[in-house]
Amino acid sequence: MFKKIASWNIRGAHSSLKLDQVKNLINKYEICLFAILETKLNFALSIKAANYINPQWSFHHNLDSACYGRILVVYDPTVLTLSPILSSRQY
Repeated sequence: MFKKIASWNIRGAHSSLKLDQVKNLINKYEICLFAILETKLNFALSIKAANYINPQWSFHHNLDSACYGRILVVYDPTVLTLSPILSSRQY
């Protein structure tokens, strides 16, 4: 079975409306990994957003490299194993 991944350079990742759109895309297209770019979320909001999208999924972010993370990757751990090898501020 082909595994689907997607990304979105999103504005307004703080908005539950935008996160609902992400959830709908994931469900509609059976996506197993979704990368949200240009989030500008702090640590607490990144966790909140990831759990809002799907509390059963795992996530990674680049908040160790940038105080307002710009990348949030959420994925289904029953389908994928993800081990980041590099994190940067994303210039």
